[in-house]
Amino acid sequence: MKHNILGKGLSALLKEEVTPIEKDELVKILDIDKIEARSNQPRKKFEYEKIRELADSISNNGLLQPIIVSAVNGKYIIVAGERRWRACKLIGITTIPVIIKNYNEGKILEIALIENIQREELSAIEEAEGLARLIEEFGYSQDKLSEMVSKSRSHISNLLRLNHLPQSIKDKVNEGIISMGHARCLVGNEQAEIIADYIIENELNVRQTETIVKNWSKNQYIKNPNDSNNYIKNKIIQDSTKESELELLAKALSKKFGTKIIIEDYPIGGKIIFHYGSMEELDTILSKLN
Repeated sequence: MKHNILGKGLSALLKEEVTPIEKDELVKILDIDKIEARSNQPRKKFEYEKIRELADSISNNGLLQPIIVSAVNGKYIIVAGERRWRACKLIGITTIPVIIKNYNEGKILEIALIENIQREELSAIEEAEGLARLIEEFGYSQDKLSEMVSKSRSHISNLLRLNHLPQSIKDKVNEGIISMGHARCLVGNEQAEIIADYIIENELNVRQTETIVKNWSKNQYIKNPNDSNNYIKNKIIQDSTKESELELLAKALSKKFGTKIIIEDYPIGGKIIFHYGSMEELDTILSKLN
């Protein structure tokens, strides 16, 4: 335990990943061009600025820890330390210290997941996809995954459910536009993408998102093809023989201002839209508002 704490502290101090080395392991020097990144790397996005910071640290202090590689079909595939490898390439280092391990693909992926998850460098979607691969391709159980990454089985289950989201929402999670909490609310909802756009547009928190998803099915939501901004229209389902209070209000406002007015009602808030055909009409509306 003390070694892990020291490793995290040293890593933070030097802005470099620190991986424990066994006493009997030999460090070798390899040409950096003979080393390749994993094709099944669970982490999809590497932030350039953080790689640049690490490169500056390596330039000033040297590479303090070798990376771990595995020999696969005559090539050396990175098991742990891809950020260090990228940073070294960025500053033109031609040789790099490595420890060569004899791992199969499942073990390589497992180590990659543990390395990134423990450093909290994976997005929720990247973590979910990596865990799903371990289940589908290498026969891991959810209990085994829970033990492997030191997280509860319910957390693993919630993560795996994110794999059922549309790709557009996964991309939003990866880019940090919405959180895992937002995304969890949208799993299994047929209109998840529409709701996600509404969440972003209105900057809803997770609690508000839970409320809107719960109430969404009570209303009918359609896209208005005549709306140039492609806003999501919401019409409350009511008896066809009656006009809603909002429709009556919109008609009254349209008559008062002499222009078409639409009221859009959402589970949380809404909009009043004034339509005008010319600047003169806009001036007339503004004068009546004043």
